[in-house]
Amino acid sequence: MFSPRRGFVLLGMLILGSVLCAVPAVGGPVDSTTIMQPGDLELSGQSPEILAAISQFRRGERESALKSLEAAAKSDPELPPPRVMLARMLLFDREVDAARKLLEEVASQLPEYLGTYALFGNLAMAEGRISDAQAQYEKVLRLAEESKDQPDRKRLEMRGWSGLASVAEARRDWTTATDALRHCLERDPANGSARQRLARALFNSGEVDKATSELEQAVRDDGRLEPVETQLGRLYADAKEPEVALRWLQEGTRKSPDDARAHAAVALFHSQQERPEEALPAIENALKLDANGRQTQLLAAIVCRQLADYTTAEKHLQRLFDENPTDFQVINLLALVLIEQPREADHRRALQLAQMNTQRFPKSNEARATLGWIQLRQGRLDEASKALQGALSQGAATPDTAYYIARRHAKLGETNEALRLLNQALEAPLGRFAYRKQAQTLLKQLSDEAKSTTGASKTKPKERK
Repeated sequence: MFSPRRGFVLLGMLILGSVLCAVPAVGGPVDSTTIMQPGDLELSGQSPEILAAISQFRRGERESALKSLEAAAKSDPELPPPRVMLARMLLFDREVDAARKLLEEVASQLPEYLGTYALFGNLAMAEGRISDAQAQYEKVLRLAEESKDQPDRKRLEMRGWSGLASVAEARRDWTTATDALRHCLERDPANGSARQRLARALFNSGEVDKATSELEQAVRDDGRLEPVETQLGRLYADAKEPEVALRWLQEGTRKSPDDARAHAAVALFHSQQERPEEALPAIENALKLDANGRQTQLLAAIVCRQLADYTTAEKHLQRLFDENPTDFQVINLLALVLIEQPREADHRRALQLAQMNTQRFPKSNEARATLGWIQLRQGRLDEASKALQGALSQGAATPDTAYYIARRHAKLGETNEALRLLNQALEAPLGRFAYRKQAQTLLKQLSDEAKSTTGASKTKPKERK
């Protein structure tokens, strides 16, 4: 039965990079908000010092975390420099500016440590600076070639090629991605994650049989990977073939009934198709097998929110918040769920959580939009207008933000602008708009009111002069 890594160990492995060439699940798009990109140091285990550092970091004790990482580095010379490890934690927690400052210091004081340049590449990828990322990864490969006597040369080459594969994946250049990933596998043939990514590149190049063979080999090499059928289902979902995708995903649960990830993948598929009623039994099955897993609980909260079961959604999110009270996504969702509850105390807490995220991430449009929505729901119109305007500072509105602003215009009686934004939001693909039903209801209501007003003005008798 699948036994997921949990708690501090899970976060630690994610931060410190337990698997070379690891990326989001096969079939998933490159996530521009995910800074921890492929190719970090492979670790055989988690030392007490590293676990202590992770715990201290979660509590906001940065200096103590750094001291623990320094102790870990003394015990294990193969670890990266302590400030690099702390920077990875900051990046994982989306504290980009603080992490960048640390990395700049390391690059200045330890220019021979090539892992810093790989992290700069990861950071550039997360910020959408694809060409800058490519330059950093190419620098890693060039310097690794020039440093043939370095004992970790193979690992550095892996990080460089893995990074270049990420660049190609972001550009959907599957031929280049295939080539880069083959370079990874030349250096580590048993790397299941690299082979999983190769399968994705082959699938998107139309070589489905080869992709399937590579997935089968990847699962043999790394038993932590999802079942082959589940991975194929994700690939077909990404390829916009939902019927085929669902068949493969269901086959995954049939062949691996004790793997929580197979059931969660079915739930995620239905959730993204905006069918939460069908997602619910699948996520309930996943929870039976993985009651404490972060991703399982997070998906359960999302499905419950889609079903307007805000009480259950709150329970899942509160558990995750208690485990990590700095998790941006959990805080954001918890605030959005609490504002839907009837209790005034919940509304106050929703506002506090939204303010917490905007204070920690002042450049986040998502955080500003959530704050504006909560302020709007509380009748703080002026404050809401300011926050929602700020959410548009770096580009077009997301569908959710467009809905929030439409609600503001409707509240002000600005019907035409509200209708325009509602129609814009409703054009979003399935799975990209959390308020589709509410937007459809409001659109009909405002349209009917507009027609009624227009009809009344046409039939109104002219006043005599």
